[in-house]
Amino acid sequence: MGLIFFKINKHKQFNYKPVYYDAQKEELEELKKKAVSADDLSLEEMRAKMKARWQKERKAKTGKFTTVKIVFVLFLLLLIIYYFLN
Repeated sequence: MGLIFFKINKHKQFNYKPVYYDAQKEELEELKKKAVSADDLSLEEMRAKMKARWQKERKAKTGKFTTVKIVFVLFLLLLIIYYFLN
């Protein structure tokens, strides 16, 4: 005979899935989608294109900087020579 005077409850189970919101990541994904849909380029092609553009800009900046630097050094040398000659 199974007489039960009180009921034993089962343990409660929770189905909690944490939700993380990263605004920067979401914005970056939207920009990627827009860029890919606009240009119809794959992600690798887009990266290669950006890398080439950055290298081109870097070379252009360093070229201007070295030219200004050389002109400045020559100007200083001329001033020093002029000072010693007079």
